[in-house]
Amino acid sequence: MKKILLLTLTSCMLLLSSCATILSGTKDDVTFNSTPSGATILIDGIQVGKTPSILSVKRPGFGEKTVTIKLKGYDDRTFMLSKTFNMMTVCNLAQPLGWLIDIVTGTIFKYDKTNYSMDLEPRAYNLNDLDVDQFGSYIIPDILNRDVIVYDEEMDVEILFQ
Repeated sequence: MKKILLLTLTSCMLLLSSCATILSGTKDDVTFNSTPSGATILIDGIQVGKTPSILSVKRPGFGEKTVTIKLKGYDDRTFMLSKTFNMMTVCNLAQPLGWLIDIVTGTIFKYDKTNYSMDLEPRAYNLNDLDVDQFGSYIIPDILNRDVIVYDEEMDVEILFQ
């Protein structure tokens, strides 16, 4: 009886193994930095923090995770988190249930790049696209809250307002 119980327990452990899920977890810590700092971080459209930040991000499985870095007055930066095959999954060998668990939990892949740093570019306006007030002066949007570039294509001039 003890042998049957031991054999059953051993078989269950082997069949229910999911090496990548157990050994490497279902999330990765990913660092986000921006210059200037204080930018909002959105993952798949959901706000998750501000730069600089280290976030615990669920592994993507076969899907993709889209990140957008936003700061008022600067162009948004959108990119996909880079992923690679999680070699821990290979430990499942011929155990289909282990592979299935790793696929369902998303741990079949992991993030191969875990540090993202970027310089944000100030938003730029064409001089011809700006509104003019009653005195003939150009109205530059949000000049007090951010850096703005205004350019004049005809004169080939670019001005940065800080």
